[in-house]
Amino acid sequence: MSTLTHFYSYATGVSLELPVGFQCVEEGESVASYAALDDADAVGPDTPALQVRVVAAVPDDDPEGSAALARLADQLAASGSLLGRVDRIVDECPVTTVEVERDGTYLHLSAAAADGRLISIAGRSTARDDFAIWDAALESMRFITL
Repeated sequence: MSTLTHFYSYATGVSLELPVGFQCVEEGESVASYAALDDADAVGPDTPALQVRVVAAVPDDDPEGSAALARLADQLAASGSLLGRVDRIVDECPVTTVEVERDGTYLHLSAAAADGRLISIAGRSTARDDFAIWDAALESMRFITL
């Protein structure tokens, strides 16, 4: 039996895996949100949650694409006390992740440049150990051409 659930959002073009118990709680024009609703009916402030949002269009051959990625990552890093920063490649796309603590909430914030889209990926939890969940979800991501 798998301990992961696969999700795909037509709104974002992002495929990912999260632990069993997570559900899609919102899908809009350019956003999809997932939350751990094991025993809860609603998302609360302590509910681990992940949001994927397409924030801008960036042409693949645009030299400003990497600059836009860096600017978004810097903005995310400024949202709290910076705990760490990692640059990586996910599904052949550059991704920058910052780990931030703000008022007892741990944020795993990533910026990805994928197939002409600038995408923000935001994991939130009150437990720092959940960074491992967000890292695994990020590594499982596939950016589907829309």
